[in-house]
Amino acid sequence: MKIHYFDFVASGGVHTTFNSAMIEVLNKVYPQNEEIVFHSEKAHGEIVKEKCVSKLKLKSRKFIDKIKYRKIKDLINGIAVFFRILLKKKDDVFFVGLAFPFSVKAINFSSKLFSKPVYLCLHGELQYCINCNSDIFDYKSKKYFSKMNLVFRQKNVYLKYIILGSSIYNAVKHLFNPSNKIIIINHPAIFHTEQKEFELHKPLVIAMIGSAVKRKGSENLFELVKLLKKEIRSKKIVIEILGMCLEPCPKDCESFLKFSDKFLSEDELISKIKQIDFSLQLTTDNICTAIASGTLVDSIIYEKPILGLHSSYLDDYLIGSQKELVCSDVSELAKLIISIADKKSSEIYKLYAEAVKNMQSFFMPGSNAKKFLEQIEKLGEI
Repeated sequence: MKIHYFDFVASGGVHTTFNSAMIEVLNKVYPQNEEIVFHSEKAHGEIVKEKCVSKLKLKSRKFIDKIKYRKIKDLINGIAVFFRILLKKKDDVFFVGLAFPFSVKAINFSSKLFSKPVYLCLHGELQYCINCNSDIFDYKSKKYFSKMNLVFRQKNVYLKYIILGSSIYNAVKHLFNPSNKIIIINHPAIFHTEQKEFELHKPLVIAMIGSAVKRKGSENLFELVKLLKKEIRSKKIVIEILGMCLEPCPKDCESFLKFSDKFLSEDELISKIKQIDFSLQLTTDNICTAIASGTLVDSIIYEKPILGLHSSYLDDYLIGSQKELVCSDVSELAKLIISIADKKSSEIYKLYAEAVKNMQSFFMPGSNAKKFLEQIEKLGEI
């Protein structure tokens, strides 16, 4: 049997952390596979292949990748996936890492019509399927993605949904037909062992990984900067966005907040992450409850302690001294940061970093493969 892994959406370096790690999960779940075939945009496939430990055969979609418009591309992918499932060999594993509404409909229809099993992983698009803040999640996208609700309500024993986190499942489980098969794992990531230094920078560098948007709590970030102006001015602290500020930055924050004027390449982003002391997680349940945080995973990969606000997603993974760094509101978080900057203890920082390293166990391919395997065995799928 072969594993056929499809990503119908991602291009370039986007989503490569997830896809490369998820391929490792499947390779551990199905060690008897003869080959893993990754179907994606060409450049994306090459990056995933480079990140993977397992050997991959790449198949690119030259015609579809030339199409610029998301909905048209999604519609054509939906037609293509119909024939992919039709031609699927009985014993082959068919896994979809990311798909949009028309493709999701086609996957549901085709798997049921041809009685062929398919795994479908769901991501941040789930947020549009539940109640969400219209100031943060735009109406057009909500109208487009919420079409998947009709698919979720349909009974289909051949389609197995993958959801990335127990808290996300709890937020969206009401969307699904009770008879549908759902597998819950954590957002997988590949971790590379390297020697870490535990000396704090002077000034202390605290950063939001990736561009600042409302979904990631940009308004909380601006409020935090205002509360820390004195410490920033006296060069005790630097607050930085490792990317662009894609929301209007208040005038009284501009000179106190560092950010890029362009999108960073993956190599540039990794280099910047390695140079920070703490990462910021400022999304709360008031903002979203159905999106697995890629920036949380990045923080854990590079063992950067997380300063943040409570959310059901983040709280699920906190262990040890890392729990001390998550607060109920921005005011409390600002006081905590001032306290850390005043003490500036490398020994305490080392404890925080070790707690973050221990959080890696939730996201490793091996632990996710174990969770995956236990659930599909219960479903009688293996």
